[in-house]
Amino acid sequence: MEIYDAIFSAILNILGLYVNVRIMKLFLQRKTIQHKALYLVYALVWICNWDIYYQLQTIILTSLSMYIGLCLIAVLLYEGSMISKAAVAAASLAINIICEDLVWRILNSSRLQIESAAIGSICSVFIELMLLVLIERAFKLDKNSRMPSGSYLNMILLSLGTIVVSEIILNGKATEPAQMIGLSILCLMNLTTYYLYERVTDAYRENTERTAMKQQIEMYSNQFTIIQQSQEHIRSMRHDIKNHLLLLRIYLQNQKYDQAETYLQEMQQKITFDREYAKTGNLEVDSILNYKLTHIHAIGTELNIKINIPDWTLIPAMDLNTILGNLLDNADEALQHVEKRILQVIINYNKGVLYIGIYNSFDGIVKKHKNQFLSLKSEQREHGIGLSNVEQIVKKYGGTLSIDYSTEMFKVDILLYTNHMKS
Repeated sequence: MEIYDAIFSAILNILGLYVNVRIMKLFLQRKTIQHKALYLVYALVWICNWDIYYQLQTIILTSLSMYIGLCLIAVLLYEGSMISKAAVAAASLAINIICEDLVWRILNSSRLQIESAAIGSICSVFIELMLLVLIERAFKLDKNSRMPSGSYLNMILLSLGTIVVSEIILNGKATEPAQMIGLSILCLMNLTTYYLYERVTDAYRENTERTAMKQQIEMYSNQFTIIQQSQEHIRSMRHDIKNHLLLLRIYLQNQKYDQAETYLQEMQQKITFDREYAKTGNLEVDSILNYKLTHIHAIGTELNIKINIPDWTLIPAMDLNTILGNLLDNADEALQHVEKRILQVIINYNKGVLYIGIYNSFDGIVKKHKNQFLSLKSEQREHGIGLSNVEQIVKKYGGTLSIDYSTEMFKVDILLYTNHMKS
């Protein structure tokens, strides 16, 4: 019996450590480190903590060893100050202790006869897992790091089901070794399921980031092409400037002012590249707008661009791309369903406040679900994701997002406080 009990306690300890690490991951940024080193640190902390727990059977020493282990994990594997790491490790352990104490108080105050400590330990771990799921859902700002709502429900049902099945196993007629084996298998099933869900979510986030990065590279490439071709036009014009000035002087001397004005307009058109809709000197803004507006203008849209921003980086390119990219994509979709296509883009920066206004004509049909605006995308699962991602970025900067519409125009106004970015 002792060996089966040892196996069960070892697996339960792994599960408990996994929960604590997941909680820490919510508040600390993990360093870039090889997976072998990562798992080696986890294994070291687990072996030490489980050995103390199994050999000494004292709550104080077990909690102390777990705290030291969590601090070691935080120091070696995560970014941040020592104070923040120690605080997060303490918070993670505190949640564990509170859940365990709460479970035993409920069990002891109820009329249930708990003959094995195993059910109490299982209940506390899985209640902590469910609490972790709720915390993740509530506080993770990055929606690309979240599981779908249905997946969270599945995880909670899995934890509740495990508690029920554990009680059935312990109250059954099976021998104690068989009971410990059954409980161990249940814990392993939950551990692997939670871990796989986490890995799938991480993979989805990484894929989304790669896609955004690929589009950003395409935007920069497009902007560099625009700059290069504009410079070629200017060089060509500079080469012939003496001839142009000579002809203009002849027009003026002969008082042919209309011809002079027409010739000046032709010169201006020659040095202006057709695809250069924004030329503020701000590489991020110019790249995104010139890339997105090329297609919008190609479908016959009347463009009204008003931009007043400095040439230095206002917010990280990824955040800016999320806002402008999604809003312009939505405008592009809406403009394809109307005959009179109008798009107004207003971007202004003043004393740490960035204003973005995107106004476009549309067919007057607004689709909403639970106060969330839906796009016209053919893919149902993509409806509303763009604006939802924009909202998350706006919250990050403590800003505001306002959406208004009439029968002909759809308006989105955004204010971002760039000096007050939330971590």
